Amino acid sequence: MPCNQVKLLLLWDELGIPHREKKQIFGAPLKIIGIDVDPKLMTMTLPSDRLHALLQELDKFTRYTNRKSPSFALKVWQRLAGWLNWAFNVFPLLRPYLNNVYPKISFHGRVNPDLKLYVNKAIRNDLLWATDHLSNATGTHVLRSTYWSPDLADVTIYCDACLDSMGFYYPEHQLGFYATVPPETPSDQILYFEALCVASALQHATETFTSKSPLRIVLFTDNTNSVNIFSSLYSLPAYTEILKFFCDVLIQTTHQVRVLHVPGASNAVADALSRAQFTTAMALVPSLSISYFQPPHLPLGAAKK
Repeated sequence: MPCNQVKLLLLWDELGIPHREKKQIFGAPLKIIGIDVDPKLMTMTLPSDRLHALLQELDKFTRYTNRKSPSFALKVWQRLAGWLNWAFNVFPLLRPYLNNVYPKISFHGRVNPDLKLYVNKAIRNDLLWATDHLSNATGTHVLRSTYWSPDLADVTIYCDACLDSMGFYYPEHQLGFYATVPPETPSDQILYFEALCVASALQHATETFTSKSPLRIVLFTDNTNSVNIFSSLYSLPAYTEILKFFCDVLIQTTHQVRVLHVPGASNAVADALSRAQFTTAMALVPSLSISYFQPPHLPLGAAKK
């Protein structure tokens, strides 16, 4: 046992703090809550047998029998949610696949734990999305700082949206982009458009700026709800597809991204672009080049209880 660890335990003895020998682990890797943590390599690894067991459980929830959706007791749903939350320690970008599960189990949370609940289409799609990523994952998560200064960003983008259109702006490159909102989306979902604009900007940046190493990308928006859902990767079911798309991009590229709030007064160029007020945008940045972008077409809808 390392000398410093022994000294700490001796101090605990003097202070009367209880401890058990079997819990005094050391070395590398360390097994913490069933996950292999290597403090030297700064990695967290899900053991292959635990990953296989998780995939088997997900297969039960997504498999149709005689074209019928499977059903499980509420307590089984709650166990699955706890299991997936545990896996998020290694796969944090898969958090959106519980956004449809939480409302289902909370809606029925005070009834009989043996109550049978069916797997609806939205949940099945989310779990299949997670299964695809887990099946192709190495099972290892490299720990990196998520709170770095925006001044260290390789790419900075300002985003904004209104009920008719969206726009984002690269200040360092004096590039502006505009798009109308997808026609199939409800006209009153401003948060949907704000979030879709952020996700579109991320996709555009990853396709425009190539690098051998992961980039640090900062996306500014004046919509605090957008900041919250991208920071937590938790949202109401209607916005889950945007978060899944956002995480798909990050998983494929390994870029580091921060979505931060900016006051509306400091987001004037993106605001003008989002309202198709190109003359105003050009007045703010005379050398601004404006182009059209194509936002991804994503389904919109909430899960049925």
